[in-house]
Amino acid sequence: MNMVERVARAIANEAHKGGDYGMTGDDAYDRRPEEFTALARAAIEAMREPTKGMEDAPSDAEIDFGPGGSGDLDASPLNVWQAMIDAALGEKPRT
Repeated sequence: MNMVERVARAIANEAHKGGDYGMTGDDAYDRRPEEFTALARAAIEAMREPTKGMEDAPSDAEIDFGPGGSGDLDASPLNVWQAMIDAALGEKPRT
């Protein structure tokens, strides 16, 4: 499953939490994949430009210094990506 489909299915599942009208998120996605794919693409495209908090997040990422706590700094793409997404999810909306 690619990222767009993963996000589309997550949107469908959130929209149909509790099984409104007897339909699960998977049912909704299967019936209207184009709709949920469009929403997913819009959400992912909106994240293309990171916020200041996301830009600062990699410095807070977990750092793996290797066995025994020594070695090279590992700012792996996974650690950086997860730190940036966590920062985005933790941001408060502007009022």
